[in-house]
Amino acid sequence: MSGRAAAGSRKPLAYVVGVGATVQGKHPGVSSWELGVAAFDAAVTDAGLDKGVLDGLVTQEVQDGSGGMELARFGQIIGLNPRASGSLQYGTSGFSLALAVGMLASGQASAVACCYATNQKTAGYRFRRPLRPDWERFGAYNPATMSALGFNRYLHDTGADASLLGHYAIQMRANAARNPLAYRRSPLTMEDYRSARVITEPLTVLDIASITDGGAALIVVNEEVAAQCRSAVPVLGLARRDPLRMLQNKDHLLTPHLARLGADISESTGIPTTDFDAYYIQDPHSPMVPMTLEALGLVAPGRALPYIANGGILPGGPTPVNPNGGQLSEGYMVGWLHHVDAVRQLRGDAETAPVKCQKALFCASGGFREYAIAVAYGAP
Repeated sequence: MSGRAAAGSRKPLAYVVGVGATVQGKHPGVSSWELGVAAFDAAVTDAGLDKGVLDGLVTQEVQDGSGGMELARFGQIIGLNPRASGSLQYGTSGFSLALAVGMLASGQASAVACCYATNQKTAGYRFRRPLRPDWERFGAYNPATMSALGFNRYLHDTGADASLLGHYAIQMRANAARNPLAYRRSPLTMEDYRSARVITEPLTVLDIASITDGGAALIVVNEEVAAQCRSAVPVLGLARRDPLRMLQNKDHLLTPHLARLGADISESTGIPTTDFDAYYIQDPHSPMVPMTLEALGLVAPGRALPYIANGGILPGGPTPVNPNGGQLSEGYMVGWLHHVDAVRQLRGDAETAPVKCQKALFCASGGFREYAIAVAYGAP
């Protein structure tokens, strides 16, 4: 069935018609602006559109305080005077996409470029200050701290075996070995994992995404513009859950809001969370994957770690997750590369581990888990 008639004939919210991404890693002497332009140019070329068609621009600013990807400056560099524009700070890719979809739905724009790039790797950015002033007393200079706290609570409540977590990092490295964009491509063994430096108990350096230089871009359009393009991947649905009260909410770090997010995306698309062919879970830290699998109802409570260890999320398994290598191995990029690979898998032209894919689901819970988003895609 065509993506435009998928999910019980629900009309898609928008279409992704072009994607672009740079190789991840170190790009000495290359600014975030240059990386952003490279990704933007690649996405426009991929869409087969003239740049003049674009009447919307969304950027995500770089979190290091450098001002990288500031909206007006980037618009000047790429030569756009859009009808509508917007920028997010550390909003992650899903939220940038949602902003673009809102522009299209309200008639503010018909074709929106969504762009992010960073050179934080070569610039030497580190999490040297608390991301929220009120978390300094917990020593939470890195979001991994809160992820570790939540995972420890999960282990306590479920009795799950923490030693199985390393299988996720190993599998992502194997996926990344087939990905020409990926930063970490060398083989990883369980011995390597067990001997890795602990960062925040029980997470090691191999459980935490490595900051990379790189750029990514999406071209998101309405139905009229999509009809002009060689391939249009429909955005079937979006869902949001933002538990801003955070630790005032019972069991906040166990991410119960992700279960409600899954119910929301199923309601909006008519597709049960168990019926997608590929899952792109934002994974700055390993525990987010097993906990999200359970929250979405893909695995029984407390069973995600052995499910992963037994190959359940491999590209040929019943629940493929992050065939691109995820943020642990492909590159950090706050989830942008997940969307790039999802679109390519659905089009059938991905260079990563192939998945038989007609429907893909992206899910992210960012920051200290105070916001979450899901995006459902269909085949063109």
